[in-house]
Amino acid sequence: MNPEKTINKPKKESQNLKNSFKYQLLADRSKHYESQCSTIIINQQNNILIVPANNGIILYQFKQGYLKQIKTIKICYKIMSEIQFFKKGSHFITCSYIYINSVVITLWPTNLLSNPKYTNKLIEHTQMIYCLVTLSQEFITGAKDGKIKFWAMLKSWLCLQTINEHSKSISGLCINQDGNRLISSGEDNIILFMERSNLNIWEVKQKIPVKIFSLRMTFITNDVFSFSLAIYSINFFYSYDQSTQQFLKTKELKYSNKKCQYVPHFQQIYIPQKQILVSKLGSKVYLIKFAFQSNIKFKCKSQQVIKFKLSDAIIYGTMTSDGEYLITWDIMSQQIQIRQYKSI
Repeated sequence: MNPEKTINKPKKESQNLKNSFKYQLLADRSKHYESQCSTIIINQQNNILIVPANNGIILYQFKQGYLKQIKTIKICYKIMSEIQFFKKGSHFITCSYIYINSVVITLWPTNLLSNPKYTNKLIEHTQMIYCLVTLSQEFITGAKDGKIKFWAMLKSWLCLQTINEHSKSISGLCINQDGNRLISSGEDNIILFMERSNLNIWEVKQKIPVKIFSLRMTFITNDVFSFSLAIYSINFFYSYDQSTQQFLKTKELKYSNKKCQYVPHFQQIYIPQKQILVSKLGSKVYLIKFAFQSNIKFKCKSQQVIKFKLSDAIIYGTMTSDGEYLITWDIMSQQIQIRQYKSI
């Protein structure tokens, strides 16, 4: 598949970077929430939002920036480390750590919210799952045991492949728009570039050594991914070189020389429709605007910085798939806050 067909046609570069915007706080739509929202997810239709709660999760209806609680689901496991919606359909996944050497992946259908029942419970990893990416009928997990596992629905959900190339915990995963390229980051300070073969087997194509591993990464196009270091306010951009068939570091944005706190979750998010990257670094959330000359040639700059009054950087969030709303929770305000995109 030609990657250029899978992204929106870029506007003229100079015009695109001149179009200013900001995400404006809608104070009347904030919701007080005392439990720590270590993960916030929203579905592709932008109408159901899920946050973790004590011994479970809470589902909200999301409409025009307003939140209305619709269901609480009790999950009697020790720790819930990941939640994610599938790209299509109405299912979502929770990953829970029960006790030593026991991890459960649960798949839930939102169309059974009146009487929630899981459709599958999967036990495969022996240590906590830190990373989860989903496609339509597939998902990929990365765990503390250093293993990356690939799951698919055949007659039932099965783990079809395991990659053991990381020697330490997996800290980040991201997949491209076409679903055929995967990037992982490990605490062994290695980035793996994996590609899906014609036989539907994932193969490691490249190992990229880095100074410090990443907690946050995402694909910008099929040929460009963004990578931020765990404790520094820097975004690196890697582009795919057709001649070597390798990813090369081509650009970086450095925001500060100071170290920032190591806090997981709140993944980087790129919105193709608005060509905006959301990147949380320390106690700040950066909104970065892109302008493309091609799939691998681009300019970018930070258009807005949202500063939180925190020293420990405990901020979590997500963005709707159309880029219309930015949703965050921070430990200082103890609020789920809604910000809406506004052109300036």
